[in-house]
Amino acid sequence: MKKYDVPKRKSRIDWQTIVLRTVSVVGVVSVAVVAPNALQMFKVTGKQSVYKQNINRASVALRKRGLLKLTNEGWILTKKGKEELVNFEFQTSDKNIRWDGKWRQIIFDIKEERRGVRNRVREFLQNAGFVMVQKSVWMYPYPCGEVIALLKKELGLKDQLLYSIIEKLDLKTERKLKKEFKLK
Repeated sequence: MKKYDVPKRKSRIDWQTIVLRTVSVVGVVSVAVVAPNALQMFKVTGKQSVYKQNINRASVALRKRGLLKLTNEGWILTKKGKEELVNFEFQTSDKNIRWDGKWRQIIFDIKEERRGVRNRVREFLQNAGFVMVQKSVWMYPYPCGEVIALLKKELGLKDQLLYSIIEKLDLKTERKLKKEFKLK
């Protein structure tokens, strides 16, 4: 090996994400430990004992974060865990789709008594890549209606969150958003 050749590092496996996804698909993480083939859908290779160690470590870390709960059957997702998984799935969804020229607008008006929920909505939108155009008005260029409907349902936001599809914006706002989302 030449001195300027750097050995390739093995890609690091995000065991916490694997555990969250497995629990969401299988229902209980102990099933994945008993049936390691369940992990094949995540293209994980290696020794079975390594699976168990990493899954157990990740499960404990997720419990400490409040995302998993241990029951008689095994680890299950908490409400916070479900929200985290939805957030993760949205962030990693394929953004390489072609923009259809329409804007998705989220407007919310959540009362002060539900400040925690309001903050979670803002955090989700920010993490998912939405752009804030006013304090409670956020924009996004790609279809996301299903995720927003799930968010509304999970957080109990019937009339407090409005999802709209807009075909035309004022020129200044549209230029700013196109630049922000790197659209032509």
